[in-house]
Amino acid sequence: MFVFVGTQKPHTNITLLIDLVKILVKDLHPSILEANPLLIFEQRNISNEGFLFPVMDANNKHAKDKQGQLLFKTPYKNGFYNGLEFKIFENGTITINGSLHKYYNSGAHNFNDFDFKAFLNVLNDLKQKFSIDLNLCVLRCLEIGINITPPKPTNQILEYCFLHKTKNFEYRINSDEGKYKQCEHTQYIIKIYNKALHYKLKGFDINTEILRFEIKYTKMERLNKLGVYNLNDIAKLGFK
Repeated sequence: MFVFVGTQKPHTNITLLIDLVKILVKDLHPSILEANPLLIFEQRNISNEGFLFPVMDANNKHAKDKQGQLLFKTPYKNGFYNGLEFKIFENGTITINGSLHKYYNSGAHNFNDFDFKAFLNVLNDLKQKFSIDLNLCVLRCLEIGINITPPKPTNQILEYCFLHKTKNFEYRINSDEGKYKQCEHTQYIIKIYNKALHYKLKGFDINTEILRFEIKYTKMERLNKLGVYNLNDIAKLGFK
């Protein structure tokens, strides 16, 4: 819980934002994506000569399995569109990773409001452009956030964020999000940071404070209990 001290109240017109997703796409033949002109795939974890790249351990030595066999990275190819990464693994597994919010903004940013109607537009765009069935887009990770216009400077609020439940907030540094506070739980991660500063440093003209609060589900058990397993389930549930 956050307590704002003073006469001002935080912005009350809060929109829930569906942001980062990691999706397993089932029953889609890789050739459909490979033939899509919007995607340019590049091969990863394998050399031009066909040699696999070894897994390195913490001591920068070749890692081995329990039987003493060398471990190699899994070959895959990836392509990008509007900030989403499409991966096709050697065994035919397909994943999509990235921010649906950024996708809505052509991959440029995710600091503005992204309401449920906009979210549905993104889903429809993905269906139309990439021939994916939303019922077969199984969620492996989901990040939901809100933008708050606080009554106090965001950085000041961050200094006084100490606990979420019984766990400490810790400062983290990320090349994309800058400096933020994070609290890790068993099935989810709480993040809070200065979203306006994040994008001002990237050259965007933002004239208000934006405090971003996010919950990132790293395990799906809680969402599954709500009947949320895939992208279409979110659409049916209706985050409003």
